[in-house]
Amino acid sequence: MHVTGDRTAPHGLATVGYDDEGVAAQSWDLITGGVLTGYQLDRRIARLRGLGRSNGCAFADSPGHMPIQRMANVSLQAAAGGLDTASPIGGVENGIYVVGDKSWSIDMQRYNFQFTGQGQPGQVAPVSHGCPAAVLRGVRILNAAQEAGA
Repeated sequence: MHVTGDRTAPHGLATVGYDDEGVAAQSWDLITGGVLTGYQLDRRIARLRGLGRSNGCAFADSPGHMPIQRMANVSLQAAAGGLDTASPIGGVENGIYVVGDKSWSIDMQRYNFQFTGQGQPGQVAPVSHGCPAAVLRGVRILNAAQEAGA
């Protein structure tokens, strides 16, 4: 598994030229070969933890507030020589194909990962998440309205 943080991704919601501490935007590895190899850092956290230098993850929601460390565009990278979108779908007999730019995140209670067709409330510091085509098996599918008894 290879996951990157990227403040330079074209059209990314967390893409900037420079972060709010004046650090140039960059791209870096977060997970390489399934092993945690990097962190999203602002200047303060990099210095306090001895992790090198900031990779441009400082964000302030206004000129009157101090910047905090904030997530970059985070993406799961495709495997070298991986499949195109049509190939894995061709082997699925019964499933759901999700396409879009809505909410792909952990739920509000932090119990379940969610893929939804509806958006979450807006954030002051938006981010993007990327992923190649993937087939996930043994996934519990639920309807939030049915779960709530509505």
